[in-house]
Amino acid sequence: MLNTVICCVDYDDFLSLTLPVNMLVLPRPGRITVLTAPWDRRTRSLALEHGADVFATTAWRENGMFNKARALNEWLRHVRTTQNCGWVLMLDADIILPRDLFLEWERLVSDTLYGARRRMCLSESDWLEFSAGRRKMESFPTADLPIIDGRVWGKCPTGNPAALSGYFQLWNCTLESAPKHLVEFPTAAEYDVYFALQFAERQRLFLPGVEVLHLGHPRINWRGRQTERWQPGSA
Repeated sequence: MLNTVICCVDYDDFLSLTLPVNMLVLPRPGRITVLTAPWDRRTRSLALEHGADVFATTAWRENGMFNKARALNEWLRHVRTTQNCGWVLMLDADIILPRDLFLEWERLVSDTLYGARRRMCLSESDWLEFSAGRRKMESFPTADLPIIDGRVWGKCPTGNPAALSGYFQLWNCTLESAPKHLVEFPTAAEYDVYFALQFAERQRLFLPGVEVLHLGHPRINWRGRQTERWQPGSA
């Protein structure tokens, strides 16, 4: 079973666009949970409206930083003690999965972290073109820019990326070798990369043929939401 957790704090404008699509294409059987904060009522309401589970925690703002790792740790402990953990997809709220998403589970290697290549939809006008069917995903620019050592960004070579970014990370949490605790960092980006580097280079792969659409500008909201809101329901 696939457990999908969508990280969303103050991103309900994007979630209103991505969740309806992703709920339809995520594999079944599986659980879809929106991981948010108690004060983010709009995200909670939106998730429940579309039939997703909600897990709210104050961990996001603990230790005076945007504590994505602590929030995910709380959710993982809950999953591991209350249900079959299995495969976990950690997904950001500004990511749209392809409508023809198909995961060949029998071909996935259980000790491997999988990512997805992404294309960037930077503006609401671009989104409206896409959602109306006037623009295809392949027309958007690619943005495969993993962090090499936690500080340096570089183009991803053909083959294994140095690190798989946190907007899409698919892994099996039942393995003895799987990370048991997600280490906390001051920004979401540093945590994302550290988590990916818990897997050996040969165990970090892009899913073949899978591309996602990333709404908004990347590499800005690592300490929480900074960018202007899009109009909820503009699609």
